[in-house]
Amino acid sequence: VPYQEYEEQRQEESLLESVLAVIPTDPTPRSIVLHKIELACNVSHPTAERYLAQLVKDERVVKTRRGMYQRAA
Repeated sequence: VPYQEYEEQRQEESLLESVLAVIPTDPTPRSIVLHKIELACNVSHPTAERYLAQLVKDERVVKTRRGMYQRAA
């Protein structure tokens, strides 16, 4: 893996860890989760949505029911 690609992956992982840290461990409405991500990481709403989607895909955040998310145990 080229160094630049490795460094980008490492930076993205670090950023996702920061995002994960602000997601509550109890079921929370999606709008509040996104707002927390936006504020903590200083990102736009669409970027916050992408981060949340990636964490759900990675099974680090779970959708507990319609519109409710929480950090995986």
